[in-house]
Amino acid sequence: MLRYKCDFASATFAEGNEAFSTPTCSACDSRSGPKGIAGLGIRAWSCCECGAVHDRNVNAAKNILAAGRRRLAEGIPAVFGGGEDVKGDKEDDDDRAIARRLRSRVPRL
Repeated sequence: MLRYKCDFASATFAEGNEAFSTPTCSACDSRSGPKGIAGLGIRAWSCCECGAVHDRNVNAAKNILAAGRRRLAEGIPAVFGGGEDVKGDKEDDDDRAIARRLRSRVPRL
């Protein structure tokens, strides 16, 4: 459903890997949270490294949001010189189109 809505709005849709989003502390990035199937019933936990207290779902959401923002910041391809990318094939044309759409949605500071 999200993919077709993004296509309709000319927005970029990218799925992220949510692995380790729950046990990773959103404050210090250590993996000290509940692990495995037994840890699924634990709704709130505190980080052993920094002492931050987390709700399981809120912490996972923060980690997924941070991963998406990192991907957005790192995923825009570099353009050199006269506007030509280094490779210049069909895939790069798609990357440049995505980068233009992303740049148009990033607020100017």
